[in-house]
Amino acid sequence: MIKKVVLVLVSIDLKKENHSLYTPGVASILASLKGCESIEAVPLVNNLPNVNSKLVIHEIINIIKRHPTETVKIGFSVFAWNKKIVVEIVKNLRTLGYCNQTIFGGASVTSTKENLEQILPGADVYFRGYAEEILPELLRSNIGTKIVGVHWAGDKDDGKIARLKQTPISPLLSGIYDNTSMMHFWLLTAIGCLYSCAYCLYDFGTGKRRIINFDMNRIQQEIVCLADRKMESIKIVDAIFND
Repeated sequence: MIKKVVLVLVSIDLKKENHSLYTPGVASILASLKGCESIEAVPLVNNLPNVNSKLVIHEIINIIKRHPTETVKIGFSVFAWNKKIVVEIVKNLRTLGYCNQTIFGGASVTSTKENLEQILPGADVYFRGYAEEILPELLRSNIGTKIVGVHWAGDKDDGKIARLKQTPISPLLSGIYDNTSMMHFWLLTAIGCLYSCAYCLYDFGTGKRRIINFDMNRIQQEIVCLADRKMESIKIVDAIFND
């Protein structure tokens, strides 16, 4: 029997009032893990700037204690605005004796091409790129397993990025937002960009000048779902929407 893995997915983001509980990235990861055999994702959402690191640590420890017979791993989406507090949280968890495998992903990891462990210390494993297609394999893997986009702390860093091969599962249609309250929604209609601007990471998960367009039937179903929920606004997220 395969031992169950519980992923505490910690999100510390800049979220506006009345927007969805989960950012598009976190929601997409939750959708990709939903239904995965022997994997359970437990989201832990906190909103900047009023984050209490001690409270986050307390909540993580409570989740660990609620799953005494499962393997609990902790994942962080790391960005410029939260990397300092993420590193602090992991350091304090270690000091308290909680050495659960810790995973760093997100834009700050993907954009760091070298010295990753020095710039973002504390993680056991880092991944660059989109997590949707590699995370189930990573969570079930032994330490050191070779996976494109994954860097294990202490190993040589090849700097490779995990690229999306297909359209991610819709968080909206798979029920990720069913029990959340929101009046504004970010609707993704494509991933990637035709351009390669040096200052931008928008195409990092698809490859240069590659677009993954979402199926029109999916987009229509999502719009109907949002209309049924009486959204005040729907904001389109698409790098080339008006190109």
